[in-house]
Amino acid sequence: MRSKLLKILIAIAIIITFNLPNPKPASAQTTNTWDAMTWPLCGRIKEELGNAWDDGSTGTTCDYSQRIDTDGKTDFPIHHGFGYRNFNTTSRAVSFHRGIDLATPDNNGDNPVFAVADGYVKSITQKSSRDRKITLLHPANGATHCSNTNPCRISIYNHVSNVQIAATDQNGQPTQVTKGQHIAWTGTSQAGDFDHLHFEIRDPYVRASAAGRNTSGRFSYAKDARNPMFYLPYAKLTGADPLAVEIAETPNLDDSDVWVNLTADAGYNFNLKSVTLKAYDGTVGSTERTYTDQSSTQGTYVAAYEVNNNEFVVDDWSMQHTSFPTSSSRWNTEKDENPYFIGTNPTGPDFFLEQNAGTTFTNGHRYADFDHKLITATPHPSSSSDSSWYQLNIGFTGIEPASPGNQRCYEAEVVTHHPEDGDQVKTVERCFM
Repeated sequence: MRSKLLKILIAIAIIITFNLPNPKPASAQTTNTWDAMTWPLCGRIKEELGNAWDDGSTGTTCDYSQRIDTDGKTDFPIHHGFGYRNFNTTSRAVSFHRGIDLATPDNNGDNPVFAVADGYVKSITQKSSRDRKITLLHPANGATHCSNTNPCRISIYNHVSNVQIAATDQNGQPTQVTKGQHIAWTGTSQAGDFDHLHFEIRDPYVRASAAGRNTSGRFSYAKDARNPMFYLPYAKLTGADPLAVEIAETPNLDDSDVWVNLTADAGYNFNLKSVTLKAYDGTVGSTERTYTDQSSTQGTYVAAYEVNNNEFVVDDWSMQHTSFPTSSSRWNTEKDENPYFIGTNPTGPDFFLEQNAGTTFTNGHRYADFDHKLITATPHPSSSSDSSWYQLNIGFTGIEPASPGNQRCYEAEVVTHHPEDGDQVKTVERCFM
């Protein structure tokens, strides 16, 4: 009897086992929406087609599959890139720019603005009728909402007007948007009186996961800004070397030891990821000289606060050195962890970065003094069509002196990033006596 019962139970178990649904493997998940973003001005469709873009023949959406994906169109030229920037005016300092600015001409009216990916509305705010901001959430893996398992990326469209979407639908739920949907028209920056679209990508997941924390990505901070050029599609420049790298020991300012000067050639959009500088006591590859006053402090909401290291990482610069809002509980933690924030009371996210950026000129330049580094960028041109202007100079300081009689040799590794081709690395060496 027991033997017969055992056979019956085994048979039942086999039947149940073979009738269980198979879970989908992780590789079968939907491609993340931010892996295939399109440009927010649809390749400047209004400037190219005039009012014909919405006359019924082209529709009122961005047909990105016929423009961006096929023809390689972009929203170039970019008036301000991501990272440090300078101004032509004498009253403004070097500042850190957390997005890209797309200047829009006023001779053809405002330009339509489109959602760069599927998602839904997080918020719509307003400074004036022509200076509004739309924030969209883009969940991972085709999800409809942000969660710890499907964290969101965030896209921000600032200085827009005539918003075409509502924050919520008729049921009070966040409005769903689709990639290429017309969401607004361009407007004017109230602060700068400048017709343009300021576009940002934020990724709270990078910061949180590095610190060993979970996040849904629904809430972000200015420190979570990432370079949009790592997400938007554009053709890789071929032919001429797009980025010139120079190592120099002059000018000798504020104990600067050596400079790494980067110049982007015409037609190249600056997509700098990092600069790493090794200093040698003699020939390249010999004993490395150390950087003085180095420290690394573990953070609660940021993996670590690095002081005076031999790296300049553009995304990390904003993440580590932009404060959480002082109204946030995270700030109460961060102000005691980050060596640079101790004893400060920031009035905004730019407070610390910009208080270290002088408005006075030295040798024809203004410099930001931060993390034992001097930083300056060439002022942007008055014409938004000039794409050959970008130059960034980074002065590394606090390097241990070379031994008497030895060469002072340096090796700079410069990394740029392309959304399809990934990282490109360029290494330059130079020695001085």
